[in-house]
Amino acid sequence: MTEKQSTLSKPEIFVLYSLGQCYRRFSNRFTNKPLAVTISKSVFIDILISSKSAHKKSRALYKNLESLEKKKYIKYKNKELSFTKKGFKIFNDINKSVGEYLDIIQHIHSPKIVKLHKKLQTKLKNFNK
Repeated sequence: MTEKQSTLSKPEIFVLYSLGQCYRRFSNRFTNKPLAVTISKSVFIDILISSKSAHKKSRALYKNLESLEKKKYIKYKNKELSFTKKGFKIFNDINKSVGEYLDIIQHIHSPKIVKLHKKLQTKLKNFNK
């Protein structure tokens, strides 16, 4: 966690990271096209709630967005959520640190990994413990 990240609460970091991932995912559809995705607060909150990862109600998520806005990590203009330079830098820092964990998870879950490492051993479980 960087010094700037430490000024953010865990829920704020979660919301900031989620917003960045939403923009990355939804913008992929428009690569090489003169279009850009915009996300409103209500749509973003609906996305978080539907993911069941937020573990919060919409009002709490709205408050997290307001807090990020007051701290100048995001801005809300013309019903569009967007990052400030400061917020985008923090998102990239978070993404970089989380990316290392995601990479190892993908590597371990790869079907090739078991074939590649034939030294893995199997043994009978001891169900009497």
